[in-house]
Amino acid sequence: MPIIDLRNAAAKIRQIVEQRKERGQSSPFFFIVGAGISHSEIPLASEIEEHCKREAEKYGRTDPPRSDAPIVSYSHWMSEAFPSAEERQTYLRGLMESKPISKANLRLAHLLLDHRIARTVFTPNFDDMLTKALQLFGERPIACDHPLTVNRMRTQSNDIQIVHVHGSYWHYDCCNLRGDIEGRAGNGPMTLMLYEQMRDLSPIVVGYSGWEGDIIMSAVRRRLESGRLANPIFWFCFRRGSMDDLPDWLTSDPDVLFVLPDDATAKAKSGPEPQPVQQGFSSLPIPGEAIESGKPLDEEKESTLTAVQVFDALITGFGLSTPDLTKDPLNFYARQLRSQLGTKSQEESEKDTFYSFHAVIERVERAAKAEKDATPDELQASRDAMGKADYLGAIRAAGQVQLNLLPAAKLSELLLVLRDAISHLDDECEEEIGGLDLISEAGTALAKLDPAGLSVLEVIAKALYEKGATLAELNRNEGALAAYDNLLRRFGDAQAPGIQGFVARALVNKGVRFSKLNRSEEALAAYDDALRRFADSQDPRFREPVAKALHNKGYELGKLGKAEEGIAAYDEVARRFADAQEPLIREMVARALVGKGSLLWNLKKMEETLVVHDDLVGRFADASEPEIRKLVKMALIRRAIVIAQLKGGEEGVAACGDVVDRFAEDQEPGIRELVAYALYNKAYLLWGLTRCEEAIATWDEVVRRFADAQEPGVRAWVAKALHAKGSTFASLELRDEAMKAYAEVVRLFANSPEKEIEEVVERASSRLRELSGDDPKPTETSSGATLPPPSSPQSAPPVAESLADPRSFPEIAPASGDASAPSEG
Repeated sequence: MPIIDLRNAAAKIRQIVEQRKERGQSSPFFFIVGAGISHSEIPLASEIEEHCKREAEKYGRTDPPRSDAPIVSYSHWMSEAFPSAEERQTYLRGLMESKPISKANLRLAHLLLDHRIARTVFTPNFDDMLTKALQLFGERPIACDHPLTVNRMRTQSNDIQIVHVHGSYWHYDCCNLRGDIEGRAGNGPMTLMLYEQMRDLSPIVVGYSGWEGDIIMSAVRRRLESGRLANPIFWFCFRRGSMDDLPDWLTSDPDVLFVLPDDATAKAKSGPEPQPVQQGFSSLPIPGEAIESGKPLDEEKESTLTAVQVFDALITGFGLSTPDLTKDPLNFYARQLRSQLGTKSQEESEKDTFYSFHAVIERVERAAKAEKDATPDELQASRDAMGKADYLGAIRAAGQVQLNLLPAAKLSELLLVLRDAISHLDDECEEEIGGLDLISEAGTALAKLDPAGLSVLEVIAKALYEKGATLAELNRNEGALAAYDNLLRRFGDAQAPGIQGFVARALVNKGVRFSKLNRSEEALAAYDDALRRFADSQDPRFREPVAKALHNKGYELGKLGKAEEGIAAYDEVARRFADAQEPLIREMVARALVGKGSLLWNLKKMEETLVVHDDLVGRFADASEPEIRKLVKMALIRRAIVIAQLKGGEEGVAACGDVVDRFAEDQEPGIRELVAYALYNKAYLLWGLTRCEEAIATWDEVVRRFADAQEPGVRAWVAKALHAKGSTFASLELRDEAMKAYAEVVRLFANSPEKEIEEVVERASSRLRELSGDDPKPTETSSGATLPPPSSPQSAPPVAESLADPRSFPEIAPASGDASAPSEG
């Protein structure tokens, strides 16, 4: 399952193409593109399915499909809503015919014009956006949308060719239902043509989710099963989880490179790594990693890899220039007219009397000359950069413009260019900050020309907010605070709800930045300000920042040792938003319950801690949101640990064992650490029950399960388990076995940089010296206490001494921050 990122994929494609060019060979690639390149101008299959379901219900057709498989469900509701082929074609034509060309189709057309990467496209799409995009740029592609026309296509042609494998919306016999699709797949002409194409060429797959059984998947599978490919398939996935929906025969093939979006939880833009806030608590700590809303004002979204991003990377990687249409539109149009009319000479032009096109061409050429002689357009450099996906260049060119000399129309256009350029930047945070400053300046200049323009003020407020969020990503806390203060100073008293939304989030985010700087009193003041202004608002757009302000207030109070007040704030989150349906607010409720449980643990109120974790599991056991599901797992594991703390003995062993049974195969790092911890303490409890052989076997299980772990927290439990195993052998006077276990600790972890593991290695080294007679010391347990005489292991220290040790409980940091840590607006 080879996996690479977008940057490396674009570089590999270019390398392969250029190496073949050096040998006088053409590119070995063609494109397979799916619905992702036409979205959002045209709805995806899931959206079409929902519309068809509603249409079918109008006619009383409500029987569910026989299967949940996407192709089955889609086909069922399409046929229920539109029983005839003609009606289905009419419906699709209505969805597609008059829609504007999507940005991704324009970018793909730009790539095809260059001819270096590919000249042929296979697609299951019914729309003709790509054809229209090519025609817009002056190219006439050859299109095939029916099996009977396949024999006319030449796969090695120098012409640009588009093959609609399932047909197009222009004809009623397009394949839109499962039976039609599978019937055409088989060994039909379309499948065979695609298979033949893949004998010598490999596809670059973009925006296609892979319906197994359709023509494309059938041909790809047949080709992969027939032998190795000369060049790899590049399969670009929209989400990191998209591979889970693809069949094993595809994901396991070494000739298919899967290109995934960057992992948002692991991706750090630049600047110093965030450091956890030191709590100063004893017992169960509350980790201090913040959760921020970041730049999107609406829901935070998982990392995705859009078709536009893929095509942009290829356009910049191959250094494509701006298309003639946008670079020199009037001369481009004149050339197109001459080419289509055949009026290349003066004599030919004079023969044109019906429509006098020669006169039209002359007028266009005069206009082109006049434009060339006129004052240069201040925005053309930015436009040209956008045309070749040079978003940094567009921002830099905009920075050279004298904003105070631009008319309102040009300022409005520049704002749109900057917004689009910034949204497509990758990791260039400094350039992004500069672009946001330009938006603020251009917006301010435009507001002077149109003082009543509320939308411009919202653009300025958003730019200031996003500047603060970008600086926060760089951990430049003081800079982020300054940006938020600038927003509050300019718009703090604004009444427009859209602007107030940025004010509310800026206040919450200020609180988190203060928290990062350990300025807790100022953080609390920011949260209280947000609550004073917005807690009683009935506007739904303020629900999220209010929930986060309350949650963060609870966290900050706990950090100051004001546990009871912190619990009250967490309770307010759970009370106010008990029935919330918004995913982010539901997550805040779950996190508030986790935070409350942590504070109760610190107060040694174990029974109440157990009740809170039961409450969280009861509320969210069936949650579908990934972050909430992770919090439920954490609650179940912590619940087991509380039971072990409260009751110990057999009941504690059973509780810890249940955790291992439930989550042993879970690969989430935070959960893995908790599982290792629970397994370790199961062994400790068994040791306390004098069941030493079972304890040793369980410590061995910690080592076996997590021997290859890379996470420092999990590695620490492996080291501790080996050390505990050695201590247990020592308590049983099994000297050789004890020395082997201690030696294994030293062998495996001698060079570990983590302080916690280093301490375990030091203790193991000391025990080795003692047992070898070089350094006699009292025998000690894995937790540091003196071991009982071998004859009375029942007098071992109670399990609570191990479980309550604050160093023994792993800090948990979910992808977007810790469950009980502050959350930005």
